[in-house]
Amino acid sequence: MSKRESHKRASAPSTGPNLFGPAEQADLFGDVPVMPRQYVPDPVHVRNRLEDLLAQMQAADAWPWNPSIVRLHCDKTFAYLCNLLTDKQEAESWRERLAAESARLGEADAA
Repeated sequence: MSKRESHKRASAPSTGPNLFGPAEQADLFGDVPVMPRQYVPDPVHVRNRLEDLLAQMQAADAWPWNPSIVRLHCDKTFAYLCNLLTDKQEAESWRERLAAESARLGEADAA
């Protein structure tokens, strides 16, 4: 047998299990589509974080954070936390309180 003939025989398709084809085993969970669980934060934790941020701001005569953190909180954190609250009136109340403190601290920095 020549080298070429033995190579052809070795590369012939095998009759073993198909490793890359569709699974032959039935789905263990049936035909019910599995939806990923959505993260739902605890409103108590959200309020606690808002209270902590506001308390830090109220206790300070100037911004209690460096400028990059101030921008992060003003641009992202405050809005994100307020949007997590399910009670829209409560969320608006927090927005107003945070905006008032931001204005006060902004004026203190300008002076």
